[in-house]
This record gives sequence, structure tokens and C-alpha cells, in this order.
Amino acid sequence: MLRYYLASLTEEGVTAPSFEEALDCYRREIAWGLFVFLINETRFQTESVNTAYAARFGDAALTHGTLEMMR
Repeated sequence: MLRYYLASLTEEGVTAPSFEEALDCYRREIAWGLFVFLINETRFQTESVNTAYAARFGDAALTHGTLEMMR
């Protein structure tokens, strides 16, 4: 999907980053999503929503090596 997105940018005349650079940015942004849903208050989202999203972002961080990348 990322390769398709980068190719689409190029087709529209945008100077796209390299695949490696874009993937590194994607991996770093996972940490932000994880952080947000770990500290999110229940007045913004229910506890079940926060828990589900924190679990998804946590799994993504493990899958994509986000935490190792940020050391």
C-alpha cells in the first residue's frame, strides 16, 4: 500500500520520499498513536475504544519494530 501511495504521489508530480524514508516515518508515527490511546481520557473515548486502539497500536509497534527504531 505504501509503494502504491508513493507511486501515486509521483504520478501527480509530487516529489515523493524514498520507500525506506517513508517506511521509517510510518514506523515512527505508530508511537504517537500508541501514546495518544494510552493516555486518552474517557471523556474523549470510552475505555473500550481506548483499550482496543492501544492494543492495535501496540501490536503495530511490535510488528514494525517501532520501539527498537526509537532507541
